[in-house]
Amino acid sequence: GPFLELNQYSTSVELFILPMIISGSPFNLMVAKSVKDLAQEQLEAYNKGDITAFLRPYAPDVEAFDLAKGEQLFKGLDAMAKRYGPYFKANPKLHCELVGRMVTDHYCIDQEIVTGLASGATVRAVAIYQANDGFIRRIWFLKG
Repeated sequence: GPFLELNQYSTSVELFILPMIISGSPFNLMVAKSVKDLAQEQLEAYNKGDITAFLRPYAPDVEAFDLAKGEQLFKGLDAMAKRYGPYFKANPKLHCELVGRMVTDHYCIDQEIVTGLASGATVRAVAIYQANDGFIRRIWFLKG
């Protein structure tokens, strides 16, 4: 099974490794980041307006969709950078508040309120992130 079995023959090495496996450290550097960690990483970068850090959790072939319209918004990191780079520059006070989050193995569903837009608008949205192999691969947005 996935867990070490401790018995009378367990070595000190096993007893040393077991707590680290349970706590997730130091092995967490070798394991792909969870969808929750990836969603949080991009949220924090979004709030800093840091385009480089914002793009880091995304796969090179990331796809984004408007869920209500069923339309693709963009595909690929280059397209994402062209969309968000100017957006961050035009809205230096941008802030996304996370008001709710649900997480499954490969999906993170965030309820968000975006403020600090140059227009003065407040945007309520839901973002659904799908991640595999340590990268966000698809995003679906619902606004309103």
